[in-house]
Amino acid sequence: LGSRFALRVLTSSDSAERERFLKSARSLAQLQHPNLVRVVDRIDEPNRVGLIVDLLEGETLEQADLQGIDPLELMIPVIDAVGAMHKAGMVHGAVWPKRLKTRPDPLNRVGLVVLDHCAGANEEADEASAAYRSPELITKVGTVGPASDVFALGAVLYEVITSKRAFGEGAFEAMKRIIAGDVDLDALP
Repeated sequence: LGSRFALRVLTSSDSAERERFLKSARSLAQLQHPNLVRVVDRIDEPNRVGLIVDLLEGETLEQADLQGIDPLELMIPVIDAVGAMHKAGMVHGAVWPKRLKTRPDPLNRVGLVVLDHCAGANEEADEASAAYRSPELITKVGTVGPASDVFALGAVLYEVITSKRAFGEGAFEAMKRIIAGDVDLDALP
């Protein structure tokens, strides 16, 4: 029929993680937003659980050439998508450039960004993601909530504007600078 989908499979056999995944899947399926990947269906079998989602083609934000693109115009759809998740009582918890994909709009103007809220279903946070973690995610003190996503959105926007990470390159350096609140504001226009 011409439609292409991706399968996101939870590889963990932990029953609590499986229940969280399925609960999240039910919530995500109800959430319709043009800048969120659409959940089409779920797989719930005794030995595996997964989501069927629209296939995202295009480059991740970290791969894309953003020369000449207005950073705010690029990021507003992402901010709106995360806001929709928050209004629905959900927290993304993993907003970073690897989880954002570009796509041209119908007139091939600015590349709109689609938030891939399912990419991390069975994927550990990598070293690069440390630069976008909120202090409460790093220290495990406090509650992870919408503010964690807002922090990550700020770090991504900083990177889109300046072409460098807000808190440095290495995971250890980034986490140390995040906890200290050490960001180079002079790099901003």
